[in-house]
Amino acid sequence: MPVEYSSERALVDISAKGANEDPRAYIPILRRKSLHWAYEREWRLICLLKHCVPGEDPQVKDQYYWPIERMAISKVIFGKRCSDETKKQVEQAIAKNGLGHVQPYTADIHESDFKLTLSRLK
Repeated sequence: MPVEYSSERALVDISAKGANEDPRAYIPILRRKSLHWAYEREWRLICLLKHCVPGEDPQVKDQYYWPIERMAISKVIFGKRCSDETKKQVEQAIAKNGLGHVQPYTADIHESDFKLTLSRLK
């Protein structure tokens, strides 16, 4: 669902009857962000954990994933402050998981405008 951008926070009365039994009561909070982030045009997938796949790393608790088709991933954008180690780990995961079609990019701050420019990694 698309994120709703607003200057006001979403409010949910968790003391209201049934609020804790119905997870849909929390959707307004989960989909709202400040107007400052509107340029992102973000979408969010909100689902119950019982429909997700638990992480495989026994060292890390409480990780759940929504399975998606490999072809749904077209690019990975590394932020300006992304470490070389993180880039290496992501590139290894791309190679290991049959994602050779995924294009890696880095995001850089534009010289004069309030925007980012993307550069394709080789």
